Amino acid sequence: MATITKLKIVAPVSGQLDLATADPTWMGVVITPANGNLVAPVTGRVVAAKQATASLTVQVAWGWTVTLRLCGLVQPLTSTDYELLVRVGQDVKVGQVLAALDLVALQHINPQIQLQVRVQATGTALTLNATPAYVRVDTLALTVQSV
Repeated sequence: MATITKLKIVAPVSGQLDLATADPTWMGVVITPANGNLVAPVTGRVVAAKQATASLTVQVAWGWTVTLRLCGLVQPLTSTDYELLVRVGQDVKVGQVLAALDLVALQHINPQIQLQVRVQATGTALTLNATPAYVRVDTLALTVQSV
């Protein structure tokens, strides 16, 4: 019998949540931010934090990773539009502030937060339970499970 693993993920920012396309190795959503702080969507350890690419990756206890990427739909963002507040190796708790966003400066690029859930094991199928809607920061946004 296969083991089913579930991961509950909270919204890293308040805003409009929409489903994102996915490939076989990741599932995710996109959130158009309405406030200026990005919080940890899960409890785990920061395994990547890149100011230059505006991305953070948190690994949960059983090896899955959740990656947050700040993207500009109109044009690329600059590293002065946000500030990462955590470093690689740091343990974080769900809801902890990870980055500060300057939404006034970001307004011209139509920013979005891409939230990706990745499973390192090959052959693991993921299912995503999320509904397009307005979400509030630190409230349940989606559930991902392996089958």
